[in-house]
Amino acid sequence: AEHKAGIIKEEVPVPLDEFDQEVVSTIAERADYLNSKIELVGKTHNVYLKEDGYHFDYYIYEDLIIKRKSLASLKDATFAIEAVTLLKDKFFVSEEHIKGGLIKNYIPARMEIVSNKPLIIIDGAHNPEACHFLVKDIENIGYAIEFGVDYIAHSFVRRPADVMAVRELLMAQNS
Repeated sequence: AEHKAGIIKEEVPVPLDEFDQEVVSTIAERADYLNSKIELVGKTHNVYLKEDGYHFDYYIYEDLIIKRKSLASLKDATFAIEAVTLLKDKFFVSEEHIKGGLIKNYIPARMEIVSNKPLIIIDGAHNPEACHFLVKDIENIGYAIEFGVDYIAHSFVRRPADVMAVRELLMAQNS
């Protein structure tokens, strides 16, 4: 939480999602100290996964698309939209440009297919929240099972239960 709060600038709005209470209080304390208003990031609606990625609605924006089949990328997209919204008084970004930017967005190692034969997908989940999303991605999308992934590397293991969560998921699917 400290490293996230460290990027807050004086009198600059802070988009914030519903993290755990410790993270929220750390960020809120730093934002208050710097006289920076916290803006809560909203929820996506009508989220569905298609072959070309996630489709979703966010406030007034409809049928937005991100190519990454990752829930973490979906959250990143909402932060990007919120940042544009917070800066609308400084410069205008059209809905067309927002949609285009989301489609073109590329974050290396975020549910990235690096090989098709054998299928290898890399996700650089680097904190507990990202690991939670990675497990949800595997559950929701069924990548590992449906596409016959040969190898899964869990990059942020803090306790045995982190490994067991992935193992149990795979065992439940006879994988």
